[in-house]
Amino acid sequence: MKEIYNAGTLAVWVKYEDDGRLAINGQDLGGHAVYEEYEYFIRVQPEDFPALVASLGGQPGDDVLELVTAKAQEVVQIGESTWLTAHGIPYKFDNYGHGYKSWD
Repeated sequence: MKEIYNAGTLAVWVKYEDDGRLAINGQDLGGHAVYEEYEYFIRVQPEDFPALVASLGGQPGDDVLELVTAKAQEVVQIGESTWLTAHGIPYKFDNYGHGYKSWD
């Protein structure tokens, strides 16, 4: 995974999974209101990449990882899920906090 954000207690990484999905993983080591440690996992399907590329200001054929990396500060500070929702990009979200993981 490639680290795209690291500030305060939060770090965020991105990569392509073997099935082509974009994976965005975050870990907050103390900055979350409820948990001492909070991890989250966001997945975007390849068929949604054209809309994601356009929302990130890219052109067809641009690399999603490069665009996400270039806009990481903006996207992470807004909140990845909030940003994706605001741009109409479908995604799957799950989290792990304080010993509980709800997603396989």
